[in-house]
Amino acid sequence: MELRKKKRAFSNSTFDFRDLIKRCVLFSVIFLFFSVIITLLMSFALFRIKDNTSAIEIGGIISLFLSTFITSFIQSRVNKRFYFWGGLILGVFIFILTMCISLILSSGSLTSNGFLVKTLIPAFSVLGAMVGIKNEVKRRKRHR
Repeated sequence: MELRKKKRAFSNSTFDFRDLIKRCVLFSVIFLFFSVIITLLMSFALFRIKDNTSAIEIGGIISLFLSTFITSFIQSRVNKRFYFWGGLILGVFIFILTMCISLILSSGSLTSNGFLVKTLIPAFSVLGAMVGIKNEVKRRKRHR
């Protein structure tokens, strides 16, 4: 029992901001995987409605925010520490990644609506990280 507590304390004490940055880069790559999967699912759902071309932009925004939320939720469960900072740093990385991709694909032009939507990515990432906080339930000692 004591050995298990020491292992947990040691693993939590060695986790610092440098490790957090490394994990945020890793989860940015995982974000790309989740965004592809969620975009495919959203495309399938939009394919089923009658006027599917009118909802393409909404479907893209939903898939972007949902994949950001899920990625930061999983990251906060894995890290078990630095929830706010981990969500914020991951959100900034995802923001930079999506801005670079959108600038490359749209050949340098950026709309104000697209930029405004992308600035909300860090907020959704922090929200996902805060929802992912795992409350540890302390066991009550039974007195007989």
